[in-house]
Amino acid sequence: MSVLLLTPRSCTKYTPLISEVTTVTTMDEAHGASEVANDDGPTRLVRVLLPATLVDRLDIAIDEGLGGFVERDQLIREATASYLMELESGGQPKSSAGPRALLPLEDFTLLGRPATPQPLDAGLARVPEQALSGLHNRDYPSLWSVHQLAELCAAQPEGLIRYDHAVKKIVRLGWEMGEQIGDRKSPDGSKLNALFPTNKAKPQSAESAFRDFGLGKISDRGTVVVATGPWFTWRMAQVIVRDNTFYIGVTSAGLELLGALKGLTLNLPHQEELARTFFTYLSRASTPDWRALMEILRLASTKPTRADLIQTFMRAKPHWSPAQASTNVSGYVARCREWGLLQPKLSGGRYGLTELGTTLLDDAVRAVTA
Repeated sequence: MSVLLLTPRSCTKYTPLISEVTTVTTMDEAHGASEVANDDGPTRLVRVLLPATLVDRLDIAIDEGLGGFVERDQLIREATASYLMELESGGQPKSSAGPRALLPLEDFTLLGRPATPQPLDAGLARVPEQALSGLHNRDYPSLWSVHQLAELCAAQPEGLIRYDHAVKKIVRLGWEMGEQIGDRKSPDGSKLNALFPTNKAKPQSAESAFRDFGLGKISDRGTVVVATGPWFTWRMAQVIVRDNTFYIGVTSAGLELLGALKGLTLNLPHQEELARTFFTYLSRASTPDWRALMEILRLASTKPTRADLIQTFMRAKPHWSPAQASTNVSGYVARCREWGLLQPKLSGGRYGLTELGTTLLDDAVRAVTA
């Protein structure tokens, strides 16, 4: 994405902010200098290529009133001037090039006390009674995203924000989270940034998967609005329509769950107390999803192989291809491991329950047969 900004005439050379950008074209090179006088002296109009994610961060900072900036060029000029001043004084600000030190996960993945916007419980979306797709292969990103949604809603009148605006902001923050997590692995060897958008070679596909399977999707079918994905399947969010525009808010149940999961991080597996809290919530608010996870535990109690699980899924869903069954097995196994219910590694090529998994399965059997 390119950004036009006015800079003091003396500042005419820029280093690209991402490695993919190899040229920076100034307006005076292409069309001749366009100068405007201001307090810093004559200025020159410069066309600077910036990553789209960085521009979105600029816009979000301006929208939220950070630093009192109201225009992009103000913020960019101030940041550039500060950086140059530090360089010229002999300082060594952090370079964007080279490896970055990895922060401890708890430093940036900890979910603290959530914001408390006015809840939206009487929404209009119909939520199908179904389990999540196996393409939803980790729960933390979705819980994190609702935490972000609560903050966005708390800053709006009546606790409501345009659905498209909320999704756009959270997807961009998701890219940042995925990059910050980096290549770190979970105990089972899977990437910790699973489900977050990370594939820069295919950004549209990455964002679409995160949006549809990590957040929530709205389908306006004329006479009915259908909402799918964890935001809605877990009954943590709802939508209304105003002036032909969808607005989203967090439900009372969603806010209650966020409060109960305070302290959740991406250090896996999650704490036992938080796992119990989450699965108790699912059993009430999203019974089909809870039942699907309990079925994985029931099957795992027989110490099956991966092929056994795939064949069981295909018998239950005859219309599924082997690839679809495999994808869903992988997704549900990953979620159970995330919460410490399945052993992180196969033993002799077979799955096994943890002590917590056995306990939750026993509790589920008693609840269903009571």
